[in-house]
Amino acid sequence: LSSGGVLIAHLTSATVTGSLKLQLSGKDLKNMDGMGLLRKSDPFFALMVLNDETGNWDAKYRSATVKNELDPEWEECSVDLVELCGGKLDQRLRVVVFDEDDKKKMNLINMRPEQNEVMGYAETSVNQLLGGGTLTMLLRGKDHGHVVINTAELVDYSDPKENVSKVMEAAGKIESTKIAAAEAEAALERAKESLEAKKTALEEAQAAAEEAELTLQSAQEAAFSAKEACDVVAGLFFELGLGEER
Repeated sequence: LSSGGVLIAHLTSATVTGSLKLQLSGKDLKNMDGMGLLRKSDPFFALMVLNDETGNWDAKYRSATVKNELDPEWEECSVDLVELCGGKLDQRLRVVVFDEDDKKKMNLINMRPEQNEVMGYAETSVNQLLGGGTLTMLLRGKDHGHVVINTAELVDYSDPKENVSKVMEAAGKIESTKIAAAEAEAALERAKESLEAKKTALEEAQAAAEEAELTLQSAQEAAFSAKEACDVVAGLFFELGLGEER
């Protein structure tokens, strides 16, 4: 924690690790100490979470006090995420600004937004804080100034559930890749078989063409031999005077 801050510890079970680094400042906060001619409020802020069992808002962190200032610049703080919100980044939080009373120091454990020392509050969450911006402080439905989120970031954050989800997602992608690879390999084998079949058919067609060519050549040779035989017979007929010379 930063110097001057107080962390209120509550035992809880969570697997998330990490912390929220936060630096806030107030702007135009409403003075709770009269008209402000002689004295201004002494603001500090608290991060509070709704207790589902009691219905109260329990303080999880309290900042140091900035004396006599309506535009305070609070010191940067670091709050454990488990202590703050049980590691749930969307858990409802309240940023409550109090006016510290020197005569009556507040009991941090029993701080309640309904106390008279409240200068204003705004509901948010860790995720919303991470988005930066400005929070409007409300009190009894009226605008009581603003709190500016100057710094809000997670430090050493790790959520095992998210890690498991990422691992499962990666495993799913690996399995999908394996299936796709197996299907591609099967398709390649089918293509090889088809190519082999076409190659065999082509070889058979070439063999049939060669055989047909040989048959044609044989037929041509037989026709030529027959013609020669006819010519010989015709010549004999002519020599015997049985026919005319061709």
